Amino acid sequence: MVTNPMILKQIDYFEKIGSLVMLPVWVWDGLGHKNYFGKNRHVYFNSKLHDENKVVQDICRFDGRQIILDPEDTWENVKIIGDKFLKFLNGLQQVPFELLYTGRNIRIHLYLDDSIKYYARHNRMDLQDLCFKVYQYICYLSDNDWKKNGVPENQSKHHLLGTIGKKNLKTGYYCTYLFDKKIPDKQPQTKLEDVKFPRVNSFGIWKVPEIFLDNACDYAAKIPVEEVKRVFKNTSYFGVMSRGVL
Repeated sequence: MVTNPMILKQIDYFEKIGSLVMLPVWVWDGLGHKNYFGKNRHVYFNSKLHDENKVVQDICRFDGRQIILDPEDTWENVKIIGDKFLKFLNGLQQVPFELLYTGRNIRIHLYLDDSIKYYARHNRMDLQDLCFKVYQYICYLSDNDWKKNGVPENQSKHHLLGTIGKKNLKTGYYCTYLFDKKIPDKQPQTKLEDVKFPRVNSFGIWKVPEIFLDNACDYAAKIPVEEVKRVFKNTSYFGVMSRGVL
């Protein structure tokens, strides 16, 4: 029986985002990349870690239904890059988003309405490829570099994301939800007792306008194919796109 308050909150959080996207949250019960690759890897909807009163560290991104903005740099630069993303998201588009502090940097989650899959189907596109084009376009509109702020997170499938409650192995700080949706001037030093989960309706789902998808595809088409391939090659991990666990 689960009795740990942190785990109960994490279970509730997974149920919230699963209901929002209308897809189950798939949990990784390993640690980092250990045993992730190969025929014996496993992910679970009902986590064995929760059954053992342990906090889940990583979950799989919602393929084709989630865009990740993930600057990795010094905290000073992370704030500059992140603030530019937030300025765009809070601007004319009014894009709903979830803002996390990962224990090292910030990460922004955009959950997408399922209408995007019909656009992809109608235009005979791979859904994840379409999401990557939207990611590239958002970087462009935010005056940020698409090569540095979420390439593996948005290109690969079944990408692992450190979730709320995870302890970052490099810093020792914990992943938490940022309620005021602002990036702190100084890097937080979150302890386990500082971890916060979002309330109901703290963020929503984005129905990406068709014209936005059209423009994203047009923008991505102008980027040389060889440039994209080179970036993908430089962000590979064991021969496939990095799964990521930060």
